[in-house]
This record gives sequence, C-alpha cells and structure tokens, in this order.
Amino acid sequence: MNDNKINIPNIVIYTTSDFPNGGAPENFVRQMVDGIYENQIAVSVVRLRGQLFGDTEHKVKVSNFINKKFPENEFLKFVNLISQIIYTPFSILIQKLKYKKNTIILYGVEYLYFTIPYLLFCKLFNIRLYRIVTDYYEPQSLTPVWWKKIKLVFYYGQFKFIDQYFNGVIVLSHYLKKIIQKNNVKNVLLINHFIDFSSFYSSSFKKVENTFVIGFCGTTNIQNGTFDLIDAFVLLQEFHPNTQLLIIGNFSSELKNKLNQLPDCIKNKITVTGFLEKSDVQQNLQKCDILVNPRIAGEFAEAGFPTKLGEYFAMKKPIVTTVTDDFKIYFENKKQVVFASSNNPTSIKDGLVFFIENPLESNKIANAGYQWGYENLDYIKNSKKLINFIKM
Repeated sequence: MNDNKINIPNIVIYTTSDFPNGGAPENFVRQMVDGIYENQIAVSVVRLRGQLFGDTEHKVKVSNFINKKFPENEFLKFVNLISQIIYTPFSILIQKLKYKKNTIILYGVEYLYFTIPYLLFCKLFNIRLYRIVTDYYEPQSLTPVWWKKIKLVFYYGQFKFIDQYFNGVIVLSHYLKKIIQKNNVKNVLLINHFIDFSSFYSSSFKKVENTFVIGFCGTTNIQNGTFDLIDAFVLLQEFHPNTQLLIIGNFSSELKNKLNQLPDCIKNKITVTGFLEKSDVQQNLQKCDILVNPRIAGEFAEAGFPTKLGEYFAMKKPIVTTVTDDFKIYFENKKQVVFASSNNPTSIKDGLVFFIENPLESNKIANAGYQWGYENLDYIKNSKKLINFIKM
C-alpha cells in the first residue's frame, strides 16, 4: 500500500453491522464513529448489509451499499455477494471523487474475496485502507455445514496473505496482535474498545433494599457463559437466597430449555429482558448490584474484548469476570475486578459471594474498575489514537 502520510483524514467506514443501533458490533462502530466525530474529523458510514434495526438517525452521513435489506434466501445471498464484489470499485470511486475520502476502514469484512477489491482499488485511487479485527473464529463456527468449508480458505487466507498489504490493522487484544504480526503485518494498533462513559453512569438510581441483583448483558449462548452463570446463581441460593438474576439479552431456545429445567422457586428469581434498545439496556444495568462477564475458555474469549465489560465499567458496578491472558495483563484480582475461573460455576459463585459479603471492598473495586475503564476505553481518547495511527 501507499506510504504517504495524510494530515487530515477524511474517513468512510464500511461495516457489515447495522448502524447506529443494534448489538455489540453496532455499539462498537457507533461509539468509534462518535469519537472520530468528536475529534472533529470527517467520517461517514456505509452499511454493507443494509438496515437491520429501526432508527437510523445519526449526526454523520449513513448510507447502504446496495440493498436496504440483506436477503435471507441462500441463492439471493450469493447473488448479493457477487453484486457487492462488482460494485466495490464504483463505490470507492464515488467516495473518492464525490466525498473526497482518503481513508477507508473495514469492519466485519473478513474474507479475502471481499477485501481484495478494496485493496486493489484503494491502491489505484490513492486511498489508505485499514481493517478492524475483533475476533478470531474457530473452523467449526465458520463452517457449520460441509459445503461451506471453502470459507476457511478465504477467512484464514485474509490473515496469512492479504492483511500485510493494508496500511494498518486495528485489533482488540494482545492475542490478535500476535496473530496479525506473525503474518508480517507491520502496522498494528491495539485498541480494546470505544466506550462513551458519559452516557452510562447515574448516581440517581435507588437500590431495592435487602435484595442483590446479579446482572448479565449480551447474547445468551454457551460461549458467553450464560449457562455457567445460571448454574452459579443456583449455587448462590444456598448462601444468599435474597438474590435475583437479570439477563439483559435475547430469549434463545437454549436459554428457555435451561430455565425450564430449574425449579420454580429459582426460575421465578430470573428475569430475561429480550432484545432492548440502548437506553433500555442502560436502565436495566442500573438495577444491578453486581455485573458478570462469564465467558467460557477458548479462542473466542482470548481474541476479543467484550463490549459488555467496557459498559460494565462505565456503570461503576463491581464486576466478576472469567480470566483471559489479556485480563491478567490489565487487571489485578480484587483490585479492578474479581476473577473467576472459566467454565466453573462454583468459582463464579465465589466471586458473587465475595462482593455481597464485602460491601466496602465492592465499592473500592467498582471505583477502581471505572477509573481503569475511563483511562483505557474512553471513546474520544481511543478515537484520537486511531486518528493518529491513520496519520502515520
């Protein structure tokens, strides 16, 4: 790629997530865009899969790549894929000539058949190209059926052969940084997340006396440790029956089956909100006394930095989290968080008991966690790092 420096970036972000609202991917992109905007740098967003959720109001320009809605039919998905590849050079040319863009950032664009057209035409049009890598997926999660095995070549080939020709790659963890650098990528920036701390914490919420609410926010599945948390909550009843569990996330069929196996006396203490808008998520997080990140061990946990952890810090609540190698670098047990062993409901339960039985320590840890988060995850500060990285 070209090595010319740019004094003032004019950025367009191509994202496979929706924008501005949705789940963890949408929150990441939105807060990154907000941070770039607050740093007075021109930025716009192109949604590669169209609009998935409702409200699209935002202060920056937002457009769809081809379709407003992404097709669900497998054949139409294939047609859409070919159409996107063909249209890519025209889209880049429009961004260059009409909007004077000099920088493209790809988010969620992970297969080389997508990225190669961006690479070729960004070089041709003298546009700097960056990719954000948030996870490193295991083969079984990429190819649930045999006829999709070819995707492995395109996915891992992107890391091995293509990323080195980008102007830079942005990653969320040391684990990902090592993978990227191992494949001859020279310019790698580690940014854990972009969190708007001003939009979360509120001291006005009134706690319900004599009740402890344990909170989880995120997709309810095995990887995120939702079911380990439920098992930990069951164990907790022996020590602190005055507790409730609030799951802020989707009501999946797996979760429904898990809850149906519980006795009513415990099931009645568990609330599942279903999918919520951003403001409703924050209101529900305020209800919680302790927040939990129970991700199970594996490449998925090591590679990423959970959106919910940054949002937990922003709430200024005590946090129980399972351990990753990155967390051992960033945190000390019982200083910013309380560590629990992965895949271990008993260990999660022990962390919950510690917070419930040590309120003074809980407040100290919550405040220290908030301070760490503000110093390391703030969306304006980290967007400034990103802008400086692009200017190099």
